[in-house]
Amino acid sequence: MLPPEPRLQVSAPKDLKQYKAAQGEILNSYGWVDQKAGVVRIPIDRAMDILLQKGLPVRGATPAKQGMLKTSERNYRPGAGKATQDQTAMGSGPEEARE
Repeated sequence: MLPPEPRLQVSAPKDLKQYKAAQGEILNSYGWVDQKAGVVRIPIDRAMDILLQKGLPVRGATPAKQGMLKTSERNYRPGAGKATQDQTAMGSGPEEARE
């Protein structure tokens, strides 16, 4: 016996399975996000590999703060390989990930 109208979700487990499959397809495939603007998506595993190779972008320090940085932070060069623990802690916010 079905509940009265409106029946918003008839089969929650089936709907969840379909949703997870659709999201998995998006996360694991190449495709256009905005073809006119030239924006694409890449598989999440490939994105993580690229991030490991290039490193996270680091915001430049202002002259007043430059003296406060640790030596390892001052010498950090994005794309120079794997980041050390000090470097990872310094640049993991959403602002740095946008570049």
